[in-house]
Amino acid sequence: MVCVVLGLRTHSSKEFIVDSHYEIQRVIAMYGQLRDDLRLEEWGELFTHDAVLSLPGVSFHGRAEIVKGVGAMEPKEPRRVKHLAFTPIIDFEGADRACAWTDLLVLTKSDEGAWSIASTGRYYDTFERSEGRWRFKSRVCDVNGRAPNSTRPHCAGHLRSEPIAYQNDFLFGANRGPCDAGTPTTDPLSAASSDPRTGNAYCPQYR
Repeated sequence: MVCVVLGLRTHSSKEFIVDSHYEIQRVIAMYGQLRDDLRLEEWGELFTHDAVLSLPGVSFHGRAEIVKGVGAMEPKEPRRVKHLAFTPIIDFEGADRACAWTDLLVLTKSDEGAWSIASTGRYYDTFERSEGRWRFKSRVCDVNGRAPNSTRPHCAGHLRSEPIAYQNDFLFGANRGPCDAGTPTTDPLSAASSDPRTGNAYCPQYR
C-alpha cells in the first residue's frame, strides 16, 4: 500500500484519491456559487497565484488579474447569473496535480425574473495542490466549441473513458492492475476483463 503524507496526516493512496476527488469537485462547485454571489475575494482563493483563466475572447493571468477582470464583467447585483457545472471527470497526474473536464450551463435572469440559457460548453481545468488545498492552475471555458485546441490544457493527452495509468499505479502499485488488489472473488461482475481496443485489463468499477 502506497502512503501519502500531507502535513502531519498520513493517507493511504486510495484515501488520498477519494479525498482529493471530493475536494476538487467542491472547488468546481464553488467557482459558480461564489462568482454568482459576487463574493469575489473568496472566489479568487480558488486559484493559484499564477493561475490562468481563459474565457471566450479574453484571458487573465494571475489571481489578482483574474479577480479584477472577472469582477468588471459581472452584473452589479448578485445572482443575476447562474454558472452551473455538471459532474466532472477528474484524472490525477500526480500527488499535486490533476485535470478535469466539466460540462457547463450558464443562465441569465431578466429584469422580470425569467431565466434563460446564455451559453453551454465545457471547462478544461488543471489543478494543483497549493498552500495545503486544491486550486485551479488553469481553467479554459470552451463555449459552444469555440476554444481552439491550443488553449486547452493537455492532461495526459485527452479525455479518456478509462483512468490514466498513474491512478492505477498510485492505487495498486506500478506492477499491479486494479483487479490484482483485494480478495479474489468468483463474482463475474467483479472479475477482470480486457479492453478490446488495447488489451489492457480493467475492473468493472473503472468502466
